[in-house]
Amino acid sequence: MKNRRIQINKQYEIKAPVETVFPLLCPFGEYRWIPGWKFELVHCPNKRNELGTIFKEVLTPSILMGSPFGKTTWTTALHDPENYNIHFKLENSASETLYKIDMSDTGKGATLITIDVKYQALNWLGDRVIANNGKEKILFMYDFLFQMLIHYSENQTMITLSQLGKRVSRPKSLTFVDKICLMVGQFRQSMLRKIDT
Repeated sequence: MKNRRIQINKQYEIKAPVETVFPLLCPFGEYRWIPGWKFELVHCPNKRNELGTIFKEVLTPSILMGSPFGKTTWTTALHDPENYNIHFKLENSASETLYKIDMSDTGKGATLITIDVKYQALNWLGDRVIANNGKEKILFMYDFLFQMLIHYSENQTMITLSQLGKRVSRPKSLTFVDKICLMVGQFRQSMLRKIDT
């Protein structure tokens, strides 16, 4: 394929102070705002996100690989709490993604989040993701995540799946097979052991 890359830029606003939102972007912090969240810890000695934190999860492969049977490894490539910037490198058997999250204070007690996502196909699996409306599906994945973060940051409660369904509409390109993959990914996640915080 000629185009083996997807780039996504998007902004989100959260009606909560940036200093309370930024620490939530941590595998342990995500227990508070992602329903059913579980992960495999590789390296996070202080149980908070920092440069070099590594963890694996089984939900995103349904979108990033087009298969529910892989794992995505997340590595914190930049962790700058003074400027509220965090960058992750996501790797699986189909793709590599550089996921940049830059936060700023709006001056009105709210947080502006800018994301820059560069998805790079590594082989035919990644090429297939791109060819099958990958950009729209990956954007859906991030919208899904950020609606959970927004709800928790603004309400201090975890969003329910029914509330989430009202806030994020599934793209028309999400096929029956994609939905099955997502359900299998959720089941696989439920089978993981929760790591003590």
